[in-house]
Amino acid sequence: MFVFDWIDKTLHDRLLFIEITPALEHIDLRPLTLADWIEAVNFEKISKRSPENKNFVAEAEAKGKITLNRFRRGLSVSPKQYLQTLCENATRLLATIELFRQSMEPLAKEQTPAFVSTRDHLTTLNRILQATLEQRQSELAIVEKPVEASEQIETVLSSSESKSAFVGEQSKDVTQENEIETIAQRADAYRAIHELGKYLMEIDPHSPAPYLLELIVSWENKKLLQIVTDINEGKTEAHNLLKLLAGSAPNR
Repeated sequence: MFVFDWIDKTLHDRLLFIEITPALEHIDLRPLTLADWIEAVNFEKISKRSPENKNFVAEAEAKGKITLNRFRRGLSVSPKQYLQTLCENATRLLATIELFRQSMEPLAKEQTPAFVSTRDHLTTLNRILQATLEQRQSELAIVEKPVEASEQIETVLSSSESKSAFVGEQSKDVTQENEIETIAQRADAYRAIHELGKYLMEIDPHSPAPYLLELIVSWENKKLLQIVTDINEGKTEAHNLLKLLAGSAPNR
C-alpha cells in the first residue's frame, strides 16, 4: 500500500496551502492557509509564556506576523459563501475518504489505507470553518430586527402549508444519499475509488494522485497477471509514476 501512503502524504502537504480566506485588501491581509493557522496557534502558546504577552503579540503583528487575532479577523470579514463552500468541500472529501476506507477494508484487511494525515488536516479545517460560521450566525441573530407578531403568524401558516411537501422532499434526499453511500459489493469499492479520484481532480488537478486512483479503477475486472503486465507495459503518465514510486520504495 505504498502508493496510498504516498497519496496521503501528498494530500497532507497540499492541504497546508489551501486558501482558507481570500485576499482581503481592505484590511491589508493576504490569503491565509492552514499552515498559517498552525503557525499562529504555536505562536500563541509561546506568547502566553511571555511576561509581556500583549506587547509581545503587538510587536509581532506590527512586523506582519500572522497571529490568531489576525487570522480570526480575516475569517470574520471573509465572504460567508466562500467559507461555506470550502467547509462543504472539506466535509464531502472527508466523507469520501471514509467511504473509500470502508470499501477497501474487505479487500485489503489490515493494509487498508487510513489516510490519517489527510483526515487530520481536513478535520482541523472543518473545525475552523464551522466554528467561524456558527459565530457569525450567532452575531447576525443578535443584531437582526425582531420579527413582528403578525409576521410570525404568517410564517407559521406558510410553514404549515408547505410542511408535508418539505418533509417528503427531505426524506427523498436522505434516501438517495443513503443509497449512494451503501457498500454492498466489490463494484462499490471501485466506484468509491473512482469518485475520490474525480473529486481530487477537481480540487487538485496538478497532483498525480487522481491519475493513480483512476489507474487502480481500470484494474477492476483484471486478474493479477493482467495487472502486472499492465504495470510493466503501460505507457501513460500514471504507469510511469507508479514505476517511479515502486523504484523509490525502501527495500523491506
